[in-house]
Amino acid sequence: DDGSREGLVLGCGCRETKYVAHLSCMARFARRSVEIDDLSVRGVLLGGAIDRWTYCPVCQDEYTGHVLLAMAWQYLRTCSTLNVDDSYRQAAMIILGTAKFMTGAVEEAKADLEYAEDRLNELRDDEEDAIRFDVELPLACAREMLDRCAETLRLDEDLHAAHVRIRILEGRLESAGLDAS
Repeated sequence: DDGSREGLVLGCGCRETKYVAHLSCMARFARRSVEIDDLSVRGVLLGGAIDRWTYCPVCQDEYTGHVLLAMAWQYLRTCSTLNVDDSYRQAAMIILGTAKFMTGAVEEAKADLEYAEDRLNELRDDEEDAIRFDVELPLACAREMLDRCAETLRLDEDLHAAHVRIRILEGRLESAGLDAS
């Protein structure tokens, strides 16, 4: 505890154990727990170690909502402060885009995911980078989330159009002197 007034959060399924923590402590734990396992910097960011940024260490449930969003930001910040290859930052962008999608920021999620997809495609097309990185899995994740964003945005547009039609019909009924209910 650094004396800050940061609140405690519960972003997983630890209902019985009453596991709560500061977000900054959760992020610090994610980074340190990987380092303690004596994994390389790449292990901090990808592979099985990525779960430490997205899953609770106590109950193994995936973080949700704003806790996942905050951890995704911390993950991206960690990628930016360490000297890592660009593919790892793009994996962090995919997690951030997914978290934004899950918290309702679909347009922002779409922008983040499109950026990550474009950058991963560039890495894949670069022969030297293609040898160093396996970008197909992150690309597949980005494309899946982009499809979800597109579907959500399409459904939002359809819903809005339906509400407009209902209001028009209600207005016609009122002008005809009929009760809309």
